[in-house]
Amino acid sequence: MILKTKRNYIAAVVAAALSVGTLPAVHAATVSIENSSFESSFDGWADTDPSAISGDANTGSASAKITGSAGKVEQVLSVDANTTYLLSAYIKGSGEIGVDVAGETYSSTGGGDDFEEVTLSFNSGSATSVTIYGGYNGDEGRFDDFTLVSSDSDADSGAGDDSGSGSDGDSGSGDDSGSDADSGDTGAVGSCSTSNELTIVDGFDDGTNDGHGPENAYDNNTTDDSRWSSNGVGKSITFDLGAEASVTDVAIQWYKGNQRSSYFEIDTSTDNSTWTNVLAGGISSGADSSYEDIDVEDSDARYVRITGSGNSAGSSWNSIIETQVYGCDGTEDDSDTGGGDDSGSGEGDSGSGDDSGTGGGDSGSGDDVVVGSCNIDMSIWGYTVGDGVSMNDVEDIQDLVDNKTLGADGEEEITFENGCVTFQVANEAGSSGGSSYPRSELRELITRYTDGGDANVTGLTKNNWVTSEASSSNQDKVGGVDGNMKATLVVNTVSVDADSEDQIGRIIVGQIHGEDHEPVKIYYRKLPEHDKGSVFFTVDDSSGDPGDRINIIGFTDKNDTDQDASGDPVEPENGIALGDEWSYEIDLTGDQLKVTVWHDGYTYTTADSIAYTKTRSKQLINNSTDTDAITIDDFYSSDYMYFKAGLYNQNKSGTESPAYASVTFTVIDVTHD
Repeated sequence: MILKTKRNYIAAVVAAALSVGTLPAVHAATVSIENSSFESSFDGWADTDPSAISGDANTGSASAKITGSAGKVEQVLSVDANTTYLLSAYIKGSGEIGVDVAGETYSSTGGGDDFEEVTLSFNSGSATSVTIYGGYNGDEGRFDDFTLVSSDSDADSGAGDDSGSGSDGDSGSGDDSGSDADSGDTGAVGSCSTSNELTIVDGFDDGTNDGHGPENAYDNNTTDDSRWSSNGVGKSITFDLGAEASVTDVAIQWYKGNQRSSYFEIDTSTDNSTWTNVLAGGISSGADSSYEDIDVEDSDARYVRITGSGNSAGSSWNSIIETQVYGCDGTEDDSDTGGGDDSGSGEGDSGSGDDSGTGGGDSGSGDDVVVGSCNIDMSIWGYTVGDGVSMNDVEDIQDLVDNKTLGADGEEEITFENGCVTFQVANEAGSSGGSSYPRSELRELITRYTDGGDANVTGLTKNNWVTSEASSSNQDKVGGVDGNMKATLVVNTVSVDADSEDQIGRIIVGQIHGEDHEPVKIYYRKLPEHDKGSVFFTVDDSSGDPGDRINIIGFTDKNDTDQDASGDPVEPENGIALGDEWSYEIDLTGDQLKVTVWHDGYTYTTADSIAYTKTRSKQLINNSTDTDAITIDDFYSSDYMYFKAGLYNQNKSGTESPAYASVTFTVIDVTHD
């Protein structure tokens, strides 16, 4: 089949269908979805907060509302194997519908000012059950009227005259011969009268494939496992022909080529630097598991690049089983003798190919999230849950590596789902010996250095680190010098009452811990009457008191405002709501501490936060001359340190529901010198 553009492809399909004379009958069967319109609350659905039932509906009187990135509604359905289905739902606002099929996820996004239908097509393959879902897509969304309908050609009508299969077969061979004729008629560069298969000597990408590397896409192995796969719009694979040739056609065998259409474009280059687009808006047939021939604009080229834009199943995966390049090459001898050196320089130049892959990163950090670890290396963490007991030995670490659900007294306080880790702890849970507050939290263990099966976590050991202000002898004793931690998270739930007002809605989500004091603790706090919360950090002085309190976003503690403030705290306009994704970075180099926060497209630097704090705070910033960092106390130069991340609940008395806090992390990345 000749593919030029999406428009031409569609025209070819229509023409082929009309040439058959009579289209085969299509039968549709509706799959039963329990409570598909949420009229019975969440009956039949598994819902994950932040989610709720809304009275704003497409039909009836209810819909499901998702307000944060962790929010989700899902339901397991029975389906027939090897069947094509159409999933549909109506979305108001912004949302995503999707389906998990045998470990692979397909999704589609949409919505608007009013309810709009969003659809998604997929094939069940060998699966007999699938999980459909509705989820967050960057903003609040309402979901209503889910449907799932199968559609497959009537076997009887197709068998009656074999016109369907015969037409497809003839179309394929006809296109191939047409391709040769086209290339002969064009009189393009190279004057190819006949297109022959050209030798691919090398293939490369930007290195972000899922382990199915580019070498699989030209190894003459047509099994599914021998493929190239890379996730993200704009991901590309480049083939090196070893020498310049006139390129006229490209044949591609797509992964799941008979189940979904793949979107792509093709470019060529003589130097792997300057590129010429020879096919824009390509789309595969979605009905052919063998090679599909693509007639491209003839060009002189040594490098052929295929750039993917996802597929019709709604995912951004780009997967190719095998690729062939056709044309004519008048320098075959040169390619044989020079191909080795040229291939080497091609590999050196492949760094410029990173530019094509960089765009793929724009599709979201979620593209880099690995199911089961979410980019969090669990092998360097111990943990504490609601019984207050520190779990730092090798078996404890292995429980984290294995993504086991962990907790005290039957509670699920550290859970792994969809590749992310969620921390939850009740207000009334137990506390560790050094605190009166409950926690569900990770404790850094740099090297898993152990003594008799228990991690050596006290003092100057290889599991802890010091700053570069420490003596050289102390630096030699520990596992690292200076520290940086980056994290991305969503706060799901905070407390709403407490015996002490300052405990309400307050949690710690990251810190550097010393022997007795904390150089930094990052707080999030949202009050019950507010939709958005604030973020601030504190720095302990030598007495253990928070000598510096730096407000990053908002002032939600009336005790923190100046004497002329109105009393009750004002909700921060730029605050972070429950369910919002945000990120922070803690960097301690020597005695210089910097904390940076990212949210909703804005960056809040330490300098910004210091200036902001000085506008209203009655609390003195001890190092008031600092402009872009906080200078920590000198006594920390002889202290050992470690990072902590997760949930340190700062409420120990609240009983009103929800009497707990919950946080989900997608990234925790720690580095040391």
